[in-house]
Amino acid sequence: MERFAHLAPDGDGDWTGRAPARIPVLVGLDRRGLFFQRQQDQRLAVLEQLENLIFTTLESNRPAEQGTQCGAEIFLHVPYHSPMKWELLERQTLHQGFYRLESLRLRHQRFDGSLSPVLQRERLRHGPGVGVLPYDPVRDEVVLIEQFRVGALDIEGGPWLIEIVAGLQEAGESPEQVARREALEEAGCEIGRLTLMHRYLPTPAGSDECIHLYLGHTQTEGLGGIHGLAEEGEDIRVHVLPAEEAFRWMDEGRILSAMPLLALYWLRRHHHHLRQEATTP
Repeated sequence: MERFAHLAPDGDGDWTGRAPARIPVLVGLDRRGLFFQRQQDQRLAVLEQLENLIFTTLESNRPAEQGTQCGAEIFLHVPYHSPMKWELLERQTLHQGFYRLESLRLRHQRFDGSLSPVLQRERLRHGPGVGVLPYDPVRDEVVLIEQFRVGALDIEGGPWLIEIVAGLQEAGESPEQVARREALEEAGCEIGRLTLMHRYLPTPAGSDECIHLYLGHTQTEGLGGIHGLAEEGEDIRVHVLPAEEAFRWMDEGRILSAMPLLALYWLRRHHHHLRQEATTP
């Protein structure tokens, strides 16, 4: 059973029960019932409202706008919104290539309430990205890919890295559409159900990149070979391997990129439930 609800701050920064699509609260079903990690006192009232909303939605069995089944537990993802303020004073483009590099002059509120001095920082405008780990719960196999990465030129072992399917979100695309498109382009893989594992910032100290990370149900029989778009210079080798072997690759340090590590750690945590769900008549 999958259900979806939304929360967002209003114009004054207060949390309300309105439903913009940008801020998801992901809900699954747990035999033990609901539980929340209540991180801030001001959210208590809205969490109580959400609890009522979730139970109403679960009991009514109405189809949801979106959803995720997060293993055998219920997860409430409420993004943290700091009350701290900041001010952008100047923005300048330093370089425009595949990505844009910009110089910023800004200042921000400090934790003691005072303002910081004017700071100059460089930021890489990467834009939103999407990653998906294709997984066949019946065969208990995952799809990993291997490709050349310029960022790893000076890394011991060389710049060919074991990763998962990923790509940039283009204008007009949803993250789910990107996940399905990239899976076909990079691995010849058709994705069925998608589960949002994480939404995260990989390098917030100097980049605006924000990643939606999914588990994608697929059928791995017949997958493999070399894939990628010639016009983008892609040369991607597909690895189909048992989930337990992928976990060993991770533990042995064979996988260096953060995205596949996050995805595989998530899969290992929920592995038993996903297998049980797939093999139970």
